[in-house]
Amino acid sequence: MIERLLNQARIALHKHHTDKVVKKLWNKDAVPVWDPNIDALKKWDYLDDTFASELSDIYVEVRCRYLHSGEIQNIRRDALRVITAAYKLMTIFIGFPEDLFSFKGGALACKNETDPRFLEFYKPYMQDE
Repeated sequence: MIERLLNQARIALHKHHTDKVVKKLWNKDAVPVWDPNIDALKKWDYLDDTFASELSDIYVEVRCRYLHSGEIQNIRRDALRVITAAYKLMTIFIGFPEDLFSFKGGALACKNETDPRFLEFYKPYMQDE
């Protein structure tokens, strides 16, 4: 799930960051490694240094280890770590993040309708009443 969301976020948001184009990823589809996507999303200020580092560590310490038959040390800890990171990543892009949405008069309101996340992940799915 993390890999898919990193790819989808980077692909959808890249065109909105032409001032900070990541040339090796421009017009590229999904990539199987996480660091290029993490680096791009960090460059565009969607991920802070701490969370970007945590995602990179999860890629090596959990995803690659489990996928390539590495030693499983603490499956419960690793599962919680991955679930927590996936939830945080979803919140940043598709979970109505607090920096992008608020409640006004009991209704959800977008704080910035020019934000690339709004344009890519919310606006296409909104219906006029």
